[in-house]
Amino acid sequence: MSTRRLAFSHHDKGSIVIEIGRMYTKVGLSGEPAPRHVIRSRVEMKPYGALQDVWDPKYLHREELYLILSRFLQNIYLKYLMVPSKDYRVLVVEPLLSPSHFRNTLARALFNHFSVPHVAFMPSPLLGTFSLGRQTALVVDIGWLETTVIPVSCTRANSGSHGVFNGP
Repeated sequence: MSTRRLAFSHHDKGSIVIEIGRMYTKVGLSGEPAPRHVIRSRVEMKPYGALQDVWDPKYLHREELYLILSRFLQNIYLKYLMVPSKDYRVLVVEPLLSPSHFRNTLARALFNHFSVPHVAFMPSPLLGTFSLGRQTALVVDIGWLETTVIPVSCTRANSGSHGVFNGP
C-alpha cells in the first residue's frame, strides 16, 4: 500500500489552474479562493525584446506559437508560481470557442517543454457554475473582445470537443 501511495504522490499536490485570456491571464493553484496572479497575456521575446501577445491571430505558424507559449509558461512557472512543473497537474480554463490549434500547441508545450504529468482543458462557462454549486445556469462571460451568453444544463456546456490529455 505504501509503494502505491509513493507512486502517485506527485498527484497529491493538486493542480495548477491557468486561464489564458485575450488581455489577461489568471494563474493559481486548485483549492485556493482566488488566482495567485493576474498578468498580461504577453511575453517578451528575445533577441529584440519585443512584447508579443499570446493570442495574436498572426501566429498561424505553430512553431512560432509554440515558442511564444513556451516562453510565456516559463515566466508563469518561474516568476509567478515558483513550483516545479513536473509535480503538478494542469487545468487549462479556455474559452468555449478556443481554436483547436491553440489548444494542441499549448498541450504540446506543457508536455514537451515542461513535462507535466496531466493536462485537462475545461470550458470556462462550465467552471463558472462549479463555484456556485449549480448544475444549471445562464453564464454571461464579459471578455476583452467579446461577450458570450451560454446556457449550461446538467454541467454540460453546449460546445465542441474539449479534452483531457495524459502525458507520455
